[in-house]
Parts: sequence; C-alpha cells; structure tokens
Amino acid sequence: MPDPARLLRGGNHPLVSGASVSPGSPPGKPCLRCLLRDLPEGAALSAALQELISQIPPEDRASEAQVRQRLEACRGCGHLRRGTCGLCGCYVEHRAEKKGASCPSLPSRWS
Repeated sequence: MPDPARLLRGGNHPLVSGASVSPGSPPGKPCLRCLLRDLPEGAALSAALQELISQIPPEDRASEAQVRQRLEACRGCGHLRRGTCGLCGCYVEHRAEKKGASCPSLPSRWS
C-alpha cells in the first residue's frame, strides 16, 4: 500500500486525473459533493485516509452517530469538493472522526 501521509499530501494523488460522476448528473460531470469513499477513483486515497483515521486514539474519536451526522452535514454543504472542505482544505472524513473538531463554516454546520 502507498504511504498514507504521502497520498494525503498530494504525492501520487489518484484523484488528479480521474473524474467521477455524481449520481443523476450528466456523464463526464465531476462529482463535487462526494466523500472520498464515494469516488470510484478515490479508492487508494480513501484507504490511506482510513489508515490515518485508525491512528486516532479512541479517546479522541467522535461517536459513530456523531460522525454520520457530521458527514451528512458535509454532504449537504456547498463547500464540499471531492472529499475536501473548500474552506479549510481538510479531508472531511478525517476531520469528522475527531472528537474536538468543528466545521469551519460560519455558523458551524457541526461541532
């Protein structure tokens, strides 16, 4: 498996050349409001992200229900761009897993 940290910094980024399609959108239109796990060409990056998420200590992780709620808020946000937040540049799936994290939007969509 590629180095997760290198993938997340942009080295050998699998999403640069591929274009996934949003469900119900015209063919060839990139899926902008998708999480990495929803992007067919994002498998390697999503796996790297899951590896980093697994390294978050249990006491620093949000509950599964809280993570689901946060990601649903992100999916409905106009700042979501192919798994990243357009406001801060984070991978939303990683940020949502952290107990003390909050949404950078004003007002915040979640905390």
